[in-house]
Amino acid sequence: MKNYENEKLVGIFYFIDPDLRKNESYYRSELLKMKDDYNVDLYLFYGKELFEFLNAIDIWYEILDYLKKWKASISDLPELNFDLESEQTFNEIKDLPPSVFRKLFRNREVFNDIILTLFPEKKTLSLLLEYFKQNNNKAIYKTLSEKLEELL
Repeated sequence: MKNYENEKLVGIFYFIDPDLRKNESYYRSELLKMKDDYNVDLYLFYGKELFEFLNAIDIWYEILDYLKKWKASISDLPELNFDLESEQTFNEIKDLPPSVFRKLFRNREVFNDIILTLFPEKKTLSLLLEYFKQNNNKAIYKTLSEKLEELL
């Protein structure tokens, strides 16, 4: 086993998707703590930032080209952005039992990781919020509108 005590180490925490920044401040604060504890340089990169750091931006563009080709080769890949047709999506889900929405809105992690992935532009969720507000004469819809508004 090689001892790296006399070597200059650099740590890199990397997300290929530049839009996955929802926990960025947490990661940065944790990396700062580790930097001081271990006396190493630590970096957090998203998307092409890593390749810019490495002076290898051409590799980033090559990766993007391969990803585009790969996506094009998978013809039956389902679309996960339900905000593309927000009115239609809203009309399909608005009459689900309130208990379904209650379960989905109860867990912030589920909401952030799953619901916001399915509704990235929040268009459908905004329509849903307005629907809940219009029906807030029923206690459950008032509760749902308050919870959804807090999550958004």
